[in-house]
Amino acid sequence: MSLIRKGKLWRRYTLPFGVLLRRIVPATRQLPELAKEPHLAAFWILSARRAHATMVIVIFALAIVGPPVFSAVADTVYPPIEFEERMLFVLKRNLIYEHPSRDVLYGNLVAGAWAVSLGYVLMLLIIHAPVASRLASRQRGAISGQPATPRSDYEKTVLISTPGPGTARFLGDGDRYRLDKPIGSGGMGVVHAGYDTVLERPVAFKQLFSHLVNEPEQIERFRQEAKALAALNHNHIVGVYDLLEDSGSIWIVMELLTGGALGDRLQEKGTLPIAYCVDVICKIAEGLGYAHSVGMVHRDVKPMNILFTNTGIPKLADFGNAKVAVPSVHTQHGVTLGSPMYMSPEQAAGNPVDARSDIYSLGVTLYHLITGKVPFDGDLPGILAKHIGQDPQPPVEINTCIPKHLSDTVLVMLRKEPDERFQDTDKLIGALRQSIAIAKAG
Repeated sequence: MSLIRKGKLWRRYTLPFGVLLRRIVPATRQLPELAKEPHLAAFWILSARRAHATMVIVIFALAIVGPPVFSAVADTVYPPIEFEERMLFVLKRNLIYEHPSRDVLYGNLVAGAWAVSLGYVLMLLIIHAPVASRLASRQRGAISGQPATPRSDYEKTVLISTPGPGTARFLGDGDRYRLDKPIGSGGMGVVHAGYDTVLERPVAFKQLFSHLVNEPEQIERFRQEAKALAALNHNHIVGVYDLLEDSGSIWIVMELLTGGALGDRLQEKGTLPIAYCVDVICKIAEGLGYAHSVGMVHRDVKPMNILFTNTGIPKLADFGNAKVAVPSVHTQHGVTLGSPMYMSPEQAAGNPVDARSDIYSLGVTLYHLITGKVPFDGDLPGILAKHIGQDPQPPVEINTCIPKHLSDTVLVMLRKEPDERFQDTDKLIGALRQSIAIAKAG
């Protein structure tokens, strides 16, 4: 009942008509792609949960509630005709007849209601098409039938990259860099600790996975990450020093961060202090703002991509999915890179993104930090569909220690329409700092 009183149930399974109209045209472009493969078309229809829920509501409403309502409307517009039947000037009885136009109006109301409702359901189904197309490229094993990359590829990369006992491996001209043990992995490669023997400082090496080395697009994307990071010089963005191609492998030489990832801290503790979370997010927002100012969109902001120095300074890492002002790698329409749980609605739908998409992902990250859970969870199709059309539960309802102003600020970051979010990171940082100031003053 609380959901109904607050209107959340209605917003969960419906979309404003204006939003539908804006999304219907780009979504329609995905239909030919879905129609080419019957199993993909079936997946699209079966995973359109919003359309399913709306169809159930429509059938119930028009089959049970509709007839008496339409009948009452028709009787109001065309009241029954009454007249007296007299015989020999003596009142005998009153006769009541339905108006001749009453049945016509009733039939038109029924037909019109079904047409409008089914049209709405069809529109919901169509705007789900980009999600299905998105999944076709992301989950080849589940949708396209292509096998996923086996774990042995990762293990092979580690074995090839790790020096044997009693030996040391060096990279670069004059064996400038010493390669040490692997310390982690990302979406495109494994990360090693190492040492720059010329500048005498510790460094990190990110090596492209061996099974991606023979894919030109992945190689170019890896180079793009190096160039993107090298072009950025900010205290809250991981620094890149060099790009190497050695023995058939490609390496990015970057700043070594030994303080761990924010995602690991979150996993260990469940939730983190609110003021600390806001401070970290504001600092990362500063780095994002700098990247945005040079025409770059990160497209994969999440806790595991926020790393710390040994002194606790947070830095944004992993620009492998970044969109640059003049990209050398073009993302196919309908194919979106990123992490589904932190993905903006426009990313989930496979639509173009800008800096406000990063603000949404940063909002999901802050939501996770202060509540201990992401706004939307479940299977992949469900997560993407919820990002596109379902409102998140206010953070303050999950953790009552969260200040109301901060909870509202996070919800602004998570607005479905980019125009309704903070339009730049400066405004966001100001709102977050104000939330903490209000909480302290209260």
